[in-house]
Amino acid sequence: MSSISTIPAALFAIALATGVVVLGLGLLALARIPEGRHRRAWQLWCAALGLDVAATAIGMAHQLAGIGIPPGVVESIVALAAAVATMGVVARLPAHAVAASHLVLDQVPLVLTVVAVASVTYGGVVDDSPGHIAIHLVEPAAFTVLAALCLEGIHYVGGLKAPRSAKLLTLGFLFTAVAGISPAFVADPAALALPRITVWVAGLVAIGAGAAMRARHPGEAREYAPRLDPISGWSWGAALGVVVLFLLVLFHRGPEDDFRFVAAVLALGAFAARSTMARRQGTRLMADLHSADMRYRTLVEQIPLAIYTTGLDSTGTAKYVSPAIEQLLGYTQEEVEGDADWFPSVLHPDDRRVLDALGEWYEMRSGDSWEEEFRVVAKNGGVRWIRDRAVIIRDESGATATRSRA
Repeated sequence: MSSISTIPAALFAIALATGVVVLGLGLLALARIPEGRHRRAWQLWCAALGLDVAATAIGMAHQLAGIGIPPGVVESIVALAAAVATMGVVARLPAHAVAASHLVLDQVPLVLTVVAVASVTYGGVVDDSPGHIAIHLVEPAAFTVLAALCLEGIHYVGGLKAPRSAKLLTLGFLFTAVAGISPAFVADPAALALPRITVWVAGLVAIGAGAAMRARHPGEAREYAPRLDPISGWSWGAALGVVVLFLLVLFHRGPEDDFRFVAAVLALGAFAARSTMARRQGTRLMADLHSADMRYRTLVEQIPLAIYTTGLDSTGTAKYVSPAIEQLLGYTQEEVEGDADWFPSVLHPDDRRVLDALGEWYEMRSGDSWEEEFRVVAKNGGVRWIRDRAVIIRDESGATATRSRA
């Protein structure tokens, strides 16, 4: 029996009306978004919403008019919608945010876990009709992948700091994923009718709110910067999947035992391959960072200027200083780095105004550079004229002042 047969027509009507409204909001957002990754993502999301509306309309026609449809047709369309929505998430992310090989290896244990649990719930469903496979396996597996990528995607773009529209869309897709995954875990579809539709409609409402926000402010979407680490997938979920599969193999006896054993072996192999890949990637990244650091230090240490980085504080405490400082002023790196009193102590008494000027510039933290000429007292007691130029370099963790002296 198809799972849609257990859903009252009134619930279908609510889901259909909500879906039509949300699709309209999505199309409105799409019409106002300029060309680019945003627009491509919304094209796919609107296509997914259209498939959802079509599936709901078919289910409603089946309930009200008694139109015969093969089991699993509605669920297959919904599973396709989940796949298209997943493609939209990928399209919205930066170009190199998703490594396909990583993602596939991470999803294998999750999908196999859903299939294995469904095989326990429904007995011989794995060898059952295509309709039952679509209902209890294909749809839950598709929504599992959507949920995994939504979670990784929102983490990639900032988590709780991500734009509100992105958080609403993610929440909405996660709600629909919960509704789509649930048939794999409950044997009685009738027991799921009301909660499934309720969660599904809540998900659509969240997506609609995100679409309305994007339609109202089409130019405020953030362009996410690529990071060194691409999305690796739902690795903790993959590990949990492997554990669940092996627990099923060890403690459950019944139909499809051989299938669950093979699934556990495949999941473990995929997880091991992904872990090996992660270690190799980490090793290469550390080697590249070490090489880049060596090249940077070699370059900096050959320049006849004292180049150093400081924190944004009134004392200008040096975190790093190049060896040229010893040639210019006679102080070693060890004497300068980390000493909050060094710069105020070597500054010429008649040029103390520099500390106030530097403090004001630190407080402003503008994009403009700071430049001054003043005198400092060298280690041998001589006076040196210095031209000091400072710029603020901002990164994900905050800001660091980088300064050079001659």
